[in-house]
Amino acid sequence: MTSPIELSQSSETAESQQVNAAVGSLPPFWNHKPELWFAIIEAKFDLANVTAEKTKYNHTLGALPPEIASEVADIITALKPEEPQPYSKLRRGILARLTLTESQKVQQLLSGLELGSRKPSQLYRQMITLVGEGSNKSVNEQVLRELFMQQMPQNIKPVLISLGDINLGKLAEVADKILEATPTTAVSTITTRQDDANSPLSILVKKMDELIRLQQELTSDYSRRRHENRKYNNYKRTRSASRSITKGDQNVNVCWYHVKFGDKARKCHGLDCQFSKNADSRQELG
Repeated sequence: MTSPIELSQSSETAESQQVNAAVGSLPPFWNHKPELWFAIIEAKFDLANVTAEKTKYNHTLGALPPEIASEVADIITALKPEEPQPYSKLRRGILARLTLTESQKVQQLLSGLELGSRKPSQLYRQMITLVGEGSNKSVNEQVLRELFMQQMPQNIKPVLISLGDINLGKLAEVADKILEATPTTAVSTITTRQDDANSPLSILVKKMDELIRLQQELTSDYSRRRHENRKYNNYKRTRSASRSITKGDQNVNVCWYHVKFGDKARKCHGLDCQFSKNADSRQELG
């Protein structure tokens, strides 16, 4: 007669065999797209009605290549037998260490993308695809704008900058139109030929450069005038204090106390102060 323990073990074995048959062999791990790999194996778990964390953990761990298991070896060895969510912990650890961060994605863009013979709008769409529209758009907009402008031809950058903070997609469309309206010989993005000095775009760029130069001169002149005004105001305050003694004594040496209080001063610096001598001279003249 079969004991209850043997029946339980037999039941678990049969259940395990059913799960293995339903799940089948998991696909090889995708080093460069771990999120997609987990989405696929979780779909297999759902189809097989596998919900137990321990079961999913065992299947996932068995599918990991040695180099990936080494990346999360500390997590694997730290898991206790009674851990309630071993699969979830393993999944989070793998994704945290293998998924590209936002800054790494941007770095990938910076090192790999060039305008080449494409339209600016095509370059913009590829950037959006690589970064992912679901990520932080407030950060991406700023980063993408900087990257996009780096790839624009030098002769149209001033025009694009003058448009301000318009939507980057609109900016790419404007760049398309500018390049379409400009002779091919004048807008090569990968050669160093100079633009025709008399082309409409070159004239516009020169005018914008002149406006920028004038703005810088006005700013510099304004700063210089403010500095001169401060010096003049300080000079006037000093002259006003010296005139408070008498009109005829502007060039004499008088101590601070007599400058401040005149003949009511109770203190005096002594030999250097000419206030008393001048007062005596005025009395004699009077």
